[in-house]
Amino acid sequence: MHPAYASRLHSLNRSLESLLSTLKGYSHQQLNAKPAENAWSAIQVAQHLIAAEKLSLWYVKKKSAYPETFKKAGPGAWLRKNALGLILSSSIKFKAPALVSEEKFPAEASLEHVTTAWLRVREELAELLENTPDEWRNKLVYRHAVAGRLTLDGMLEFFTCHFDRHQKQIERTLKSVQP
Repeated sequence: MHPAYASRLHSLNRSLESLLSTLKGYSHQQLNAKPAENAWSAIQVAQHLIAAEKLSLWYVKKKSAYPETFKKAGPGAWLRKNALGLILSSSIKFKAPALVSEEKFPAEASLEHVTTAWLRVREELAELLENTPDEWRNKLVYRHAVAGRLTLDGMLEFFTCHFDRHQKQIERTLKSVQP
């Protein structure tokens, strides 16, 4: 695995371990409680993050069967990656794409189920990064729903910013549902 990927993956996994450790301090009821009728519970936010990562990996795996179609990344990919990071770190609210919205996951789930699913996705991510040819580092192998075509580094940047954004949402949600 390229050292840049290894560093990002390690950071992502540390953040996940920290979040899961925090979530263990809450009851099943608290984790599945919605702060408002149209809001997501902490577990639903986690399921959204898992779905986004899982679908991203599925896309890259599917497209990796046709590496000759990968275009070389240019300045536009760098701009799109950074613009996406800025948007995700802002307080701007927007609706989740249909593929990763609440209709795609159960209204209630156990922390154990979520943890198992998330760790499985992260294992798949590690395997993908481990088996990625070096010549793909500067290729547009990933497509984000808003930002468009990005490199694998762009995908990892999305995972990081997306996780950070929703970790804050989980923290706010848990504060609001405490007795």
